[in-house]
Amino acid sequence: AVHAFLLDLAEQPFDLPAAPPWRSYLGRVDARTHLLVTVFHHILIDVVGSAIFLDDLAACYRGEAAALPPSPIQYTAYAAADRARGPQIAQDLEQWRQRLAGASRSLTLPLRSAERAPEVPRRGQYRFSIDANLASALERLARQHHSSLFGAMTAALAVSLSRIGGDAELVLHIIKSTRRQPEVARTVGVMVDTMLLRVDLAAPPTFADLLHQLREELQWGFARPVPHFELARVLGDQARTGYSGEIA
Repeated sequence: AVHAFLLDLAEQPFDLPAAPPWRSYLGRVDARTHLLVTVFHHILIDVVGSAIFLDDLAACYRGEAAALPPSPIQYTAYAAADRARGPQIAQDLEQWRQRLAGASRSLTLPLRSAERAPEVPRRGQYRFSIDANLASALERLARQHHSSLFGAMTAALAVSLSRIGGDAELVLHIIKSTRRQPEVARTVGVMVDTMLLRVDLAAPPTFADLLHQLREELQWGFARPVPHFELARVLGDQARTGYSGEIA
């Protein structure tokens, strides 16, 4: 019953024009147990911000609020500084437009026809684990080619999707943090964005070649941080996610 209540509370939509983008509920489960639930809209907080909020809440519950370190910068100041990058963003957008010109707009998947164009976008998660030996082998492989475990996992994903759908080119949508400055390490807010990663598998490359290709693409993209909504405005469908046949 508690799980069903929590799920219902989390799935209730926010009326953003009329109410705050968060809500809290404090309920009594039994004589010794109480439940505090807080639900945030995704425009308000990211995963790192959620961890900061929970740490601060726990400190307050222990009576240690006075010991909490102040945040050097508030999110409003961070957002204002980001908006001030307008001229640089315009320049980077043009480079992104050229970089993605002619790129594939969708992913070919062996779906039933009824699943190809759902009226409501559907998303899901599939969680799995890899054993310690495989994880260590992937890390060694990545280091040998001056890459990272993230790069190796992304390469493996690209190869798997290409084999399933037969696509020689993919555009992956990569979620990345924009917490670049140390002073925003403990700032609560949304500091994530989506970067488009164009992957060429036409050759086909060796896995080592693919690691090098992805490393260069990631370095190029990280050097040109552009808000995803700006990419969507310029690139249209190429930058949108959420429907079957696209990678989210």
